[in-house]
This record gives sequence, structure tokens and C-alpha cells, in this order.
Amino acid sequence: MQYVAFDPDIEILGAAVMATFGGFGPFRAIVERVLTRIGLADNDGSGRGQIDVDRWYLQQAWLDALREVDERYGPEVLFNIGAEIPNNAVFPTAAVDVHSAVR
Repeated sequence: MQYVAFDPDIEILGAAVMATFGGFGPFRAIVERVLTRIGLADNDGSGRGQIDVDRWYLQQAWLDALREVDERYGPEVLFNIGAEIPNNAVFPTAAVDVHSAVR
């Protein structure tokens, strides 16, 4: 799998990163450390990473974190994380289906 952003300036909203957090399950503390080291999360002093949901982060940093999770824990963990995103994502109230969500 490639973990390269189409453009080095592409950004991802912190809310999207947080939607993925719910899928980390038992790996959450480990992934928080990865995100903090890469610069996607700020250490809140307790050793836990904090994501600013309103901040924009470089997509490449996010991809770097996902690559590390893949390499350390395997593709099954990434699959499980991805499968949980819809359960944790916050969608606009006007979005009732895929078509209305992308307008």
C-alpha cells in the first residue's frame, strides 16, 4: 500500500482524524503516541495525544501515522479502524445519504 499524498500541501481536518480514533480500540494509547511523535497530536501532559478537531493537519503526516500502524500491527488493524469510521464520524445534519453528503 502506498502512503503518499497526491500533493504535499493537502490537509486533513482534525475532525476526520478524530473520527478514525474511535476505531483504534485497544491500540488507542499506542496510536496516540505515534500521532504525538509525528506532530498530529499535542501531548496534554498525561501522555495522551490531543487532536484539535478544528485544526487542519498535513495529510502526509496522517498517512505517515497510518503507515506506521500498518507496519507495526498489520493490515487487519487498519481494516478494523476503517470499518469503525462511520460509527464515529460527525456528518452534517443535511446529509441523509451519500449524494447529499458530498454536495
